[in-house]
Amino acid sequence: MGMARAIAHWGYDGAIYTTNFDGASDLDVPLGVPVRGTVAKAGKAICAA
Repeated sequence: MGMARAIAHWGYDGAIYTTNFDGASDLDVPLGVPVRGTVAKAGKAICAA
């Protein structure tokens, strides 16, 4: 998240891409759609606006 915030600070758009993989199971997160402005706990989908 620090790098995404730094990029935004300089006026650029940034995105973080992740998966729903969580070891033996999958995380209950939306797939195939951006999640904007949301910060979740480590290991979950996040996107910096």
